[in-house]
Amino acid sequence: MKIKFIPLLFVLGCIASNSQITTTGGAKFFVSQGTTLYSTGDITIESSSDVFTNKGNIKISDGTLKNNSLPKNFVLSYDDEQKYGQLIIATNKRSVGTITLQKKLPDGTGTSGEILFGTPFINYTYDQFVKDVSNSSINAPDLICGLFSINNNCGGNATKWLKHPVFTWREDRFRFDPFQKDEKFIPGKHYSFRAESFASGSNLSDIISFIGSPYVAGTSPNDGGVSSNLSLSVIDRIGTGYQIGSNSANGYGIYYWTYLNDPFVPGITFNQSTTNDELNNANYWTNMLRMVNPYTSNLDINELLKENIDNNEIIGIGSDGNIMERVVDGYTRYKTKYQRQTFSPDGKALGDDLSVIPPMTNFFIKTIPNSRVKVNLYTNSSIQTFKSSNYKFDKGNVYAKGGEQMNRSSAYSVNNEKYQLNLELYSGNTFYGNTYVAAGSDLITGEVNKWEATGLNNNDDTSIYTIPESNTGGIQAGYENTKLYINVINSNDASRIAIPVGINLNDNDKGNEFTFKSELKLNMVPLVDEGKTNFDNSNAKFYFHDKLTNVVKEIDTNFTYSTKLNESTNDRFEIFWKEPGTLGNEDINALSGLTTIYKTGNEYKVKFDKNWQKAEVNIFNVLGQLISTEKNINTNNDYLLPIYTTSSSLYVIVVINQITGEKITKKIVK
Repeated sequence: MKIKFIPLLFVLGCIASNSQITTTGGAKFFVSQGTTLYSTGDITIESSSDVFTNKGNIKISDGTLKNNSLPKNFVLSYDDEQKYGQLIIATNKRSVGTITLQKKLPDGTGTSGEILFGTPFINYTYDQFVKDVSNSSINAPDLICGLFSINNNCGGNATKWLKHPVFTWREDRFRFDPFQKDEKFIPGKHYSFRAESFASGSNLSDIISFIGSPYVAGTSPNDGGVSSNLSLSVIDRIGTGYQIGSNSANGYGIYYWTYLNDPFVPGITFNQSTTNDELNNANYWTNMLRMVNPYTSNLDINELLKENIDNNEIIGIGSDGNIMERVVDGYTRYKTKYQRQTFSPDGKALGDDLSVIPPMTNFFIKTIPNSRVKVNLYTNSSIQTFKSSNYKFDKGNVYAKGGEQMNRSSAYSVNNEKYQLNLELYSGNTFYGNTYVAAGSDLITGEVNKWEATGLNNNDDTSIYTIPESNTGGIQAGYENTKLYINVINSNDASRIAIPVGINLNDNDKGNEFTFKSELKLNMVPLVDEGKTNFDNSNAKFYFHDKLTNVVKEIDTNFTYSTKLNESTNDRFEIFWKEPGTLGNEDINALSGLTTIYKTGNEYKVKFDKNWQKAEVNIFNVLGQLISTEKNINTNNDYLLPIYTTSSSLYVIVVINQITGEKITKKIVK
C-alpha cells in the first residue's frame, strides 16, 4: 500500500503508518516538535517541488529513506540543543539520495582552537565538508601535511602543522593524523578541524546545514554496503607495548603528555617527567576507545554498553568539548571542556549524565584491564533513541531533564541510593567549572579509587575541584596536587569528614567575587526536576564550610555562597556529608534537623535534633573518666555543657537519645 501526501500536510502527535509514504504534487510535509512518525515502509520524496521538514522524530521500521529530490527537500531541522529533528532507519537497508541535517557545533574556541565532531553520513568527502561549514563561500583550505608513514612533511614543523585544517583521531596510535585529500569521513570516527581555517568564510556560531547520505545501522560505515564485522575493539596500549611516557612524542613531534589525559586514573599527573613505568603500573591511557555518535538520532549509551556495565567492565565514560587552545610551543597542555561519568560497584552512574549522546558528538570509554571489550556501535538500531539528551558544552557538563530519562530512577535500589552534589563556581555570569561529590553505601571514603575521576590539571585556568580526603578528613597525604572532578565517599562512614575543595585562580581573576552554586541529584535525576529542594532522606545532607569566615551552610538546590578570592587555595573550603564536623557562626538554623555540639564564646552547647524528646549527656576527660552526666534533658532548649576549667584540656562528649538510643560523640578542647 502506498500513501501519497498532498501539499501542506502537518503531522502532530504520534502517527503510525503501516505503509509506504510518498510525497507528491508539491507536498509540504511537516513533522512538528514532540511528534513521532512511525513508518513500516519507505519514505520517498518524489519530486523537486516536494519538501519534507522534520522537527520531531521519524522512525522507519521496515524500509528506508528515498530522496529523489534535492538534499534541501528533506531536512532534519535544528532549533537548539534540546530541539532538533531525528531520523532512525531501523533496518539495514541503505538510504537513497541525500538529506540536510542542521546542527549547531559547540563554539567558543576562538581562532586558536579546534572543533571536535563526527559525521552521520557515508561517503562524506572533504570538499562537501568545506561547502557545508563555509556555506560554499570559500575554497577548500589546502591539506598540506602528509601522513607519518607516507610523507611526514609536517613532523616537527610547527608552522606547517598549525596550518593543516582537519585531523583524524588514530585510535591505535593515540594521536591525531592530518586528514588526507583522498580520505572520506567515516561515521563513528573522531575528527577535529581548526576554527581559523574556516573563520573567513563561515559563522561557526550559527546553525550549519550538513548534506549527505544518512548512515544506517547494520551496514558498513565505510560505504553503506554489507559488512560482517561491525564491532570496535578497546585498545590495550600496554599490551601492544606502545609507550607514551618519559617525555615521548608522537610521529609528528607532539608530546603525548600535552594532549593525552586519562581522567579515570586520579593518582597520576601526566607531564614531561612522568615515566613509562609510572603510567603503565597505573594503567594510564590504556583500554580506552574514542567514538562519535554515527547516527541521525540520539545514541543510548546505557543500551550500547549494557552488558559491559552489568559485568562491571566499564570504569568510566567521558566526552570532550572543543580544544579551546591547542599547544603551539610543545610544552603547554591543550585546553578543553569535558564531562566525566564513572560507575559505582552496583553499576549506578556518578558525575555527569552521559546516557544520551546527540548526533555528531564524541564520547570515549575506559574499561578494566584484560577485559577485551568490543563495542557494537554499528550492529543494529536498538541503540538509537529519541530520548532527550539536553547535552550542552557551555558549562562543560550535562544536565538530563524530563522525558524518558526520569523513569530510570525507578530501576535504582532504594537501599543503595547515590546522593550527588554538583558544586559549581561562578563570577558574575561567567561559569568557571564544577566538581562532584557522590555518597553511596558501596563507595569508599579516604582512599583514591576507580570510581573517582580527575579533571584537566591546568594551573593557568580558574577552576574548582576536590582533593582526595583522608580517613579522618582533610587532604590525603601524597595527593595534595590531585584535582578530582568526581570524588566519592561512603554514605555510612563519612559523617563529619572534611572533603577539601580547591580553587585555582588565573592571575586575571584574582580579587574578583565568586559564587558557589549547587545541583543535587539522586542517582542521576536532578532534584529540581522533581520539584524538590533536598533529598527525602533526612540523613542525606551536604554542608559547605568556609574555614576563613567560619561559615557553615547546608546545601540544598537553592544554595549560594559568595566571597572575594585573592589567591588560589586548597585548604579554605570543604564539604561535609550528613553532619558537619564543625559549626559556623552563621546558618545555625539550617542545622535544626541535627544534634550538634557548637561553641559560642568560651562555652560549648548542645543543639538537639528537633525530633528528639529526651536526652542524656555524658562528659569524659582525656583519661576516659566520666566527669559529668545528666539525664532527661529538655531537648527544646540548647544545653550548656558544664565544663569549668582554667587550663586547656581534651573532652569527649556523648549525647544519647533516650527514646531511640541514637548516640552522638564529639571531641572538644576547652
